[in-house]
Amino acid sequence: MQVKNFKNNTGASLIAIVIVLVVVISAFIGGWYLNYREKIKLEAKTRADLENIKVAIIRLGQDTLYWPGNTKPYQVDSGAGIVFCTNKEVACTNSLFSTSAGLTATDGSYLNWQGPYLRSAMLDPWSHEYFFETAFKLDSNFAACKISDDNCRPAIVIGSFGPNGVPHDFDDIILTLKI
Repeated sequence: MQVKNFKNNTGASLIAIVIVLVVVISAFIGGWYLNYREKIKLEAKTRADLENIKVAIIRLGQDTLYWPGNTKPYQVDSGAGIVFCTNKEVACTNSLFSTSAGLTATDGSYLNWQGPYLRSAMLDPWSHEYFFETAFKLDSNFAACKISDDNCRPAIVIGSFGPNGVPHDFDDIILTLKI
C-alpha cells in the first residue's frame, strides 16, 4: 500500500485560498468605489444646478426687486413660508419653474422682468424638481431638520429632496441663500 504525502498540497491550497480572498475583496472594494464615485458625480451635478438656479433667482431679484412668489429678497419667513416645488409630500404652492415663480416666464406680476433667467425647468438627477423655500428649517449643522423639530432655525434655501425624494430628511441637498 502506498502512502500519499499531503504536505506539499497544503501550501498550494493555502495559496489558492489567499488568491480567492484577494479577488473577492477586490471585487467588493471596486463595487463600493464605483457606487461612491457615481454618488459624488450626482451630488456635484445637483450642486452645479443649484448654483445656476441661485444666479437666476438673484438676477430676477435685481431686475424686479422680488424673488420667486414675489417674495422680498433675503427676507427669511419665520412662519410657514413660501414653497415652490412639485413634490406630492410637501404643500407646494407652485412649481419653481411656473410663471408665478418668474424664472422661466412671467405671469405679469414682476415689473421690469428681463428674463427668462433659466431656459427651462430642471430636474435633479433623480427626476425630482428642485425647490425654493423661504422658511426651510436648518439644524445647528446647517442640515435639514424634521418639520416637527423645535431646535431649528428658518432659512431661505433652494435644493433637491435627494435620491429618495422625501423632504426634510438626511439626503436633502440644499444651497442656503439666507439664514
